[in-house]
Amino acid sequence: MKSSENNKGHIRTILSRFLPTPCSASVSVTRSSTLPPEIIIQVLECLVAELNLHAQALFFSLLSGYWTHFLAPFSDSKGEAYLGLHHASVLNRTWYSIGVELLYRHVVLTSSQDILLFRRTIDSSPRLASLVHEVTFAGLEQRTYQRTVPQGRGYRKHLKFVKGSLTNILTNCLSIDTLNVNIKWPIIYDEGQALVNSGSQTPFSIRKLVACDHTLLPTLAHFTFPLLEVLCLDGYGFRYSFTYPKFPNVHTLQLYDASSHWHEHVFGEGGLHRALPSLRNLEVYNHSADITPVLNSLVFSHPSSVSLQRVSILETPSIRHLDTCGHWGNQIHTTDITLGVISYSDVSIASLVLPPSLHSFTLVVEIPRGASRVFVFKNIHRCLVLNAQNSKLRSLERFAILLTPDNSGANEVSSYESHLDLIRDFCGTQGIQFTFDHVGLHKWVLGKVRHVS
Repeated sequence: MKSSENNKGHIRTILSRFLPTPCSASVSVTRSSTLPPEIIIQVLECLVAELNLHAQALFFSLLSGYWTHFLAPFSDSKGEAYLGLHHASVLNRTWYSIGVELLYRHVVLTSSQDILLFRRTIDSSPRLASLVHEVTFAGLEQRTYQRTVPQGRGYRKHLKFVKGSLTNILTNCLSIDTLNVNIKWPIIYDEGQALVNSGSQTPFSIRKLVACDHTLLPTLAHFTFPLLEVLCLDGYGFRYSFTYPKFPNVHTLQLYDASSHWHEHVFGEGGLHRALPSLRNLEVYNHSADITPVLNSLVFSHPSSVSLQRVSILETPSIRHLDTCGHWGNQIHTTDITLGVISYSDVSIASLVLPPSLHSFTLVVEIPRGASRVFVFKNIHRCLVLNAQNSKLRSLERFAILLTPDNSGANEVSSYESHLDLIRDFCGTQGIQFTFDHVGLHKWVLGKVRHVS
């Protein structure tokens, strides 16, 4: 009996993270707040932002080992943010109603216990399910369940219940517009059919889907996502025989850590255009892959009907793909290009031919220690001059250089200040707005992924 009471108390404690009660004995609850709702919202949004930042940190640190050292400082913020939001929400009824709505807008589930308790919460309070607009399954590892539930019949029963919880959440929270799935544990491997069944019966209102485990992708072909606009995929381990589902309304495709073979097999022979006929924004965040097959798929499928407005290609080890960019840039009416430049002494950027339709051009520059910064900035200036001579900059309105943190010190800047002045003066004579900033690349990418227009 005592053990049962302890378990109930433990459940109530964890549930308080999801459903703060305004009847807390330690807080005197008043009927209304003396502060305007606008101020209350700003206060609570600061606390919610901490939770969202934690979710992104978990998501990207697991997505690629490259992000781990950038995002480690945020890894312990979740508990304090939850506690602060809970305390603020129980001040009175006004703070409670606003806090619950903000808290449930983005739900972060980092363990099987979170999933089970969240399911019980929305089952007992269906109104809360309508408040959920974004769900992140982040950091779910097999060892979590091996520690909490013994192997054997109890373990299998536990897995079955968690699988049912995933389907339950997706089918009951019908207001979800963003779904982040970063699940690396066996539960999801045989969950596909249940998700397929629920997807075929319920037209989800999801507008952005982030699927990081390739085992999820074959189930997408059976889902009903009539409103899906943004698709973010991780391509490692992708099955070459997979037939890409058609998403007629997707305008933004984000690719992470996809190998060259993945690009070639998935997007070869016009597959990208057939799968995403409304594609307008392509974002590739990678370390090693040659993205030429992706670009060629756009150019050689139906070039007359393709209008790729924005392209971002970051985290490539060299700029060997720039010639390809110039080739397809002249055939596709691209207006906004962002390129990541990681180079020691590569001169190919000087010969880059920009598409004449370009309105905005951004270079994210990473210059390894020991490399010639002067040489790189000299080639950037030469690139602009040559394109101006060939009348390629007639539509260019904005040019930006973003320097990664390792290269933003005052001593480093002084070594190429004269070439930076040449670039600034050239942009001034051409009527181009020039920006030079020391923006941390990881924060910049998080912002792009978090807020996709």
